[in-house]
Order: sequence, then C-alpha cells, then structure tokens
Amino acid sequence: MHNANSSSAELKTQSRLEWQNKEPLFMKKAHLPSKTCLVCQRSFDWRKKWEKCWDEVKYCSERCRRNRQKR
Repeated sequence: MHNANSSSAELKTQSRLEWQNKEPLFMKKAHLPSKTCLVCQRSFDWRKKWEKCWDEVKYCSERCRRNRQKR
C-alpha cells in the first residue's frame, strides 16, 4: 500500500513539473516582442491581429504604411 501512495505522489509531482514546463497560453505585456517602425522609427509591440504575420510586419500603423515612400 505504501508503494501505491508513493507512485501516486510521484505522478502528481511529474504532472506538476510537466505543467510548469509548458508554454503559457498568453503572454504578459512586459514580455511581448517589439519592433521599430521603418518610417517613424518608433518602437511598437506585438498585437493579436499580427499573430500569424508578425515576421512580415514592418510598420506600426496604416498611416506609416501609406507614407513609407515619402521619406
């Protein structure tokens, strides 16, 4: 019976460690990636709407995207 309790405790510990090692479902605002806008040189942070195309995002706003060739 003692072995059953110890194996149950080991499973709980193992599952707790696995849970702690998983990536979170959300990110805290302080840990969001950021980039610098190519037009205005301001820093801007990751947004949910850019989730799938973050690598292609170059401008912080629609305004900067439209004005990219003026500078």
